[in-house]
Amino acid sequence: MSIQDANQHLATSLFRHLSIPANAGPRSGTASMPNNEEQTYLESLVREEFERCHPDDTFEDLKRRAAFSKEDKGLLRDWMAVARARAAAERAKPTAMDPAA
Repeated sequence: MSIQDANQHLATSLFRHLSIPANAGPRSGTASMPNNEEQTYLESLVREEFERCHPDDTFEDLKRRAAFSKEDKGLLRDWMAVARARAAAERAKPTAMDPAA
């Protein structure tokens, strides 16, 4: 086996190991980036509270600054973690259609 073949085999093996399944999503147990609709929903869960806590700032400005500021990136990450926790709590609530309700 040539070095080039060995490298190709290694790259293929790594890719298979690191690939995310096609059906992976927020509810599949595999971490993934939320789609636009999910992202918008998550942001809506914390946007008003963020702007109340930071009256001279907007959530949109925080998102823009997070692209180049380590501190703002961490702040956005923390707020989005709160949003994901709130979304998970909301999903865990029984609904009227749920037989366990």
